[in-house]
Amino acid sequence: MYINTHKLFDPSAVRLKHPVWITCGLIIFLLACNRNLVRPDYTNVKEEVPALTNLIFRFDKSLVNDSLTNHWVSSHYSSFEPAIPGKFRWEHTDELIFSRSGPLSLVTNYKAVLNKDILQYSKYDHFKNADEIHFHTAALKLENTKAQWVLPDEKQQPGTSAGGIIF
Repeated sequence: MYINTHKLFDPSAVRLKHPVWITCGLIIFLLACNRNLVRPDYTNVKEEVPALTNLIFRFDKSLVNDSLTNHWVSSHYSSFEPAIPGKFRWEHTDELIFSRSGPLSLVTNYKAVLNKDILQYSKYDHFKNADEIHFHTAALKLENTKAQWVLPDEKQQPGTSAGGIIF
């Protein structure tokens, strides 16, 4: 008996409508589109921040030339709410420092937003994972209390009390 194996296995019936190589090509293309993104790599602006500290923002790529480092600028690379007066300086090609003009207010919640001005000297045009940064200064902590009572003197003045609170 003769069996026609050609009809049992028809290669045209197994063809995919969308070849795998087209899907892989689209994935590679989409990944290549993300090359113009810059990610914040490190910041000390997390949760509680000391009132007298400089704020540091480090990125995963170099954003300025060496000629722009170590110069104070009054550009608004980040906006703060409530406002914090101060200046910025590129410490390294990938690290931006904000030095406030005075101490941060105590017991205050802050919000920082990185502005696209940071990218003006680079080939990059977008941030990734650079959402609002929320931080706060320390709450007041009671360190010690002091209370005293002064007895009445010879003139029969009433006694007095005095107290103090140390934060």
